[in-house]
Amino acid sequence: MLGKIKEVVSREKSISHNIIGAFLVKGVSMLLSLFTMPAYMRYFEDNAVLGIWYTMLSVLTWITMFDLGIGNGLRNKLTESLAIQENRQAKEYISSAYVIITIISLFLILIYLILSRFLNWSHILNISSDKLSEESLRVSMSVIIYGVLIRFVLGLVNSILYALQKSAINNFLVFITNLLIFVYVSLATGGTIESNLIRLSYIQVLFSILPLVVATIYVFSKPLKGLGPRLKYVRVQKAKEVLNIGIILLWLQVVAMIVLSTHSFLITRFVGPEEVVEYNIYFKVFNTIASIIVLALTPIWSAVTKAQAEKQFTWILKTYKVLFILPIIMLGLGCLAIPFLQWFFNIWLKENSIVVSIPCALAVIVFCTLFVLHYVNTNVNNGLSLFKTQTIWMTVGAVVMIPLCKILCNIIGNWTGVIIGCAISILPYEIMQPLSTFRVINSLR
Repeated sequence: MLGKIKEVVSREKSISHNIIGAFLVKGVSMLLSLFTMPAYMRYFEDNAVLGIWYTMLSVLTWITMFDLGIGNGLRNKLTESLAIQENRQAKEYISSAYVIITIISLFLILIYLILSRFLNWSHILNISSDKLSEESLRVSMSVIIYGVLIRFVLGLVNSILYALQKSAINNFLVFITNLLIFVYVSLATGGTIESNLIRLSYIQVLFSILPLVVATIYVFSKPLKGLGPRLKYVRVQKAKEVLNIGIILLWLQVVAMIVLSTHSFLITRFVGPEEVVEYNIYFKVFNTIASIIVLALTPIWSAVTKAQAEKQFTWILKTYKVLFILPIIMLGLGCLAIPFLQWFFNIWLKENSIVVSIPCALAVIVFCTLFVLHYVNTNVNNGLSLFKTQTIWMTVGAVVMIPLCKILCNIIGNWTGVIIGCAISILPYEIMQPLSTFRVINSLR
């Protein structure tokens, strides 16, 4: 009994430390992103081109889905191995995951080399060649895509840090990347729009890779010393186990990406790239609030996986119930921010400020509230490896979302059609998942 109490206290302490670290580090990173937007406006000087840049960054999110969910599969398996102190098993999972992801990255690089000559990025991103030449877009997209494929391998360190219950370090890596990019965009001078776009593509890749290299060296020289990837520890069975969970999580990542991460692309296609900038102004504000709230969830996934391995289902149930206060906080803070929004826009964007639209603000607030609720549901259920309900309802959401967004954009006449369509698409999942999870957890207690 005393041992179980100590385990619970230790878990609560670890979660508390990671949440505090997340709020301090990633919270500052989120605030930094607000200052980055006016810097981007000065850097590009053309909202259509800035809209394309935001769309390109969203495309990066899509590409990261093609790692077959190996990172998340490793996260769950490594957490279990470390919880029961099976170091050799942990080493086999790590080695197998690194080899698989390297093979996948090399394969995707080869595929892109073949396909790149046939892709018309001006058409895909819906921008006239008068704004940006096809060659400039091709170079920028190629730099970013190759950079993401390199990050596939280096990014496994993020999953390892989550498994080690060191999510605060992950947040610090994001902060460093955002800070370096902000400094560059703020200080860079001269150049044409096209040369600036290409240079920023290289900077984006460089500053997102360097922190991962440093983190990888740290992990395998300190907390996991002696457990670094080695070819002799690659096991086909371990690779299959990582992939079995990874494939499920990959599909969930893909459908979640369609619903949650295609806003900029859909607005570009259905309304125009100029509208992406206005959307991002509202989204930056309310998504920053949502992202700071979601920081409380950062260590939950791995903590739930660890608690499940230790059969601490009462703790999981209690934690899940408490987390439902987070979307309520988001909704309340979002509504309280509306009266101050115009004042904030004027200070934040200065001469680039826009006139506040209450319907636009409310649409984003509702979406961000569902975004927080979504992360509550997915972090707990991914930690428990409960995927059935999520798979069904998020797939339904992904199928109906794009035509629904198109219809709503035609009816409403602006970018809020995309946001409302996304919110409607994920609502069934956010209702059905808690009902299913409570039933499963209660049956296991």
